[in-house]
Amino acid sequence: MDKEYVQKVLVELNLNAFDKQIDTLCTYWFEDTIPANRENINLLSEYIFANGAFGNIKQQSVNEAANGTKGKIFPSKEVMANYYGETITKYPITIPFYWVRLNIERLFKNLGKTKNKMKAMSDISDNQKERTRQLFDMCGLK
Repeated sequence: MDKEYVQKVLVELNLNAFDKQIDTLCTYWFEDTIPANRENINLLSEYIFANGAFGNIKQQSVNEAANGTKGKIFPSKEVMANYYGETITKYPITIPFYWVRLNIERLFKNLGKTKNKMKAMSDISDNQKERTRQLFDMCGLK
């Protein structure tokens, strides 16, 4: 594997802090070394082990609460382009109309999922939100 290329791409994607944390975690787990900041390792380990391979609805809700719901209700142009394609890219003035469409679809087409998500979000403690914010900040994720 070309590590220089991988590092270059991670920097371009602004994932270098995340890579550093994961590298430190793997070194701790598999090479039995003691990290400088044990609290970060514990926070990251807890997050990984508590959420399984694909995460869960509760943790998704905590992630959203930690980052705020504005981005979920009013996604960026790039995210909207993933949903609705070239129309958004060519005609960004249509984004507010597509925000309405997206949120109506979420409410009515996925009513069961929406109810489960709302229940999960109501069960989130301030401590859970703060720990998730710390983890995201530590890893350079937002």
